[in-house]
Amino acid sequence: MTQRKLPNDKELEPKSLNLIDDEEIADHPLCLCEYYNKKKQRSHILMCCCDCDALDTLCTSYLCCCCDDNDEDPPQPTNSHNFKEVFDDILDRLRVPCPGGARKINFDYFLTVFALALFIKIGTLGFMFSILSIFILPLIIYPAFFWTRTTKRSSTVKIGFFLILNILLVNICILNFKLEYTDGFESVEFYALNFWLLTALVYLFVMKNSDPGFLKIQPADHFLSNDYCNKCKILKDVKCDNFGHCPQCSRCVYKRDHHCFWIDNCVGFLNHRKFLGFIFCLLIIFLYSLKVCFNVLYRVECKFPFDCIWRGFYTNFTISYISLMAVQLIPLTFYIILLIIQQFLFISVGMTQYQLFRQSQRNIRFSLILFLADNLRFKESVVNLKNFFTRPRSQVEIDKKCTKSFLTV
Repeated sequence: MTQRKLPNDKELEPKSLNLIDDEEIADHPLCLCEYYNKKKQRSHILMCCCDCDALDTLCTSYLCCCCDDNDEDPPQPTNSHNFKEVFDDILDRLRVPCPGGARKINFDYFLTVFALALFIKIGTLGFMFSILSIFILPLIIYPAFFWTRTTKRSSTVKIGFFLILNILLVNICILNFKLEYTDGFESVEFYALNFWLLTALVYLFVMKNSDPGFLKIQPADHFLSNDYCNKCKILKDVKCDNFGHCPQCSRCVYKRDHHCFWIDNCVGFLNHRKFLGFIFCLLIIFLYSLKVCFNVLYRVECKFPFDCIWRGFYTNFTISYISLMAVQLIPLTFYIILLIIQQFLFISVGMTQYQLFRQSQRNIRFSLILFLADNLRFKESVVNLKNFFTRPRSQVEIDKKCTKSFLTV
C-alpha cells in the first residue's frame, strides 16, 4: 500500500485572507473585532478557528506516515510547523475587542499577578520567608531581563516591571485600609497618603503614554557613514550625545536618560520632569508607609525588634502582611533615595545618564566620581537646575535643534 507524503512548505503557504476586498482595505478602518495577524493579514475574532495551517500540518505529521514502502528503516514523523508556531498562532488569535482593532491578550499580566500573590503568601509564613521573598523576585526578573535583551524580546520584562509597581501601590493601599480599621493612624493622614497614591498612579499613567522626545526626522537613502544610528539612519553630531537610540522602544530619543522598565517607557527631554515628580511621590509614599508599619507593629505585637522573628507573630495574616510590606519597602526606599540623588547630580552638571555612559565608553579611565567632583560648581548647578525645572519644553524645540545638529542618511 502506497503511503501518502506530506505536502511541502510551498504547498502550505497561506493564502491572503481578508474580510473585505483589497480595494476597500486602505480606506476601511478596523472595527472592534478586526485585527491584523502576525502574517499582516486582516482577520476577525470569529475566524479564530479558520485557516489553521500550522495545526493541520502538525496533526498530519503524527497521523500519516511519511515514508516509502521500500525504506527498511522508516524515519520518524516530522512536522514542518513545530509546536512553537502552533502556540504562537493560538496566542495571536486570543484577542479582546477594542476601539481601533482587537488587541492581543497578554498573559504576562496573569503570570505577574500570580507570581506576586505567591510571593506574598510565602512571605507571610515567617520572618525568614519575608526576607526570602525579597531575593526571589530579583533572581527571577533580572536573569529573564538579560535573556530577553540578548534575544531582542524585552516586552515581557517591561510589562512585568510595570505591573510590579502597580501591584505594589495597590498593596500599600490595601494596607492602609486595614490600618484604618485597626486605628493605626488618623483618618486625615490616611486620606493624605491615598492622595499621594492617586497622584503617583496619575503620574504612572501619564509617563506610560507620554512622548519622551522621539526624533521625527525622516531618513533618506544615501551612503551610510560611521556616525549614524544603525536603526533610525540619523547622523549624529560627533561633538555631543544629545540623542540616543533605545533598543526597547526602537526609536531615537532626544536627550535620552534611560529606559525605565517600571513605567515601560523611555525617560527623555519631554518627560524627564514628570519622571522626577513620579519618583518623588513614590518616596513620600514609601517613607510614610514605613512609618505607619513600624508604629502599628510596635503598638500591636512587636514590642522589641526580635519579637518580629518569633513564629507566633505570623499567625495573624494582617500583622504578617504588614511586616512583609515593611521588609519589602526598606530596600525600595533606599533605591528611590539613591535614584533621586543620582538624578539631581546629573542635572546639576547639565548631563543625562546616557551622555555620561557614552563618555565612559570613549574613555576607559573615565570615573564618574572624579567627573562630578570636577564639574560640580554651585552657580552652574543652580543655573542648570533652574533651567531644568522652569524652561518650557516642546516638540518644536526638538525639531529646531535636530535640524541644526542632525542630518539624515
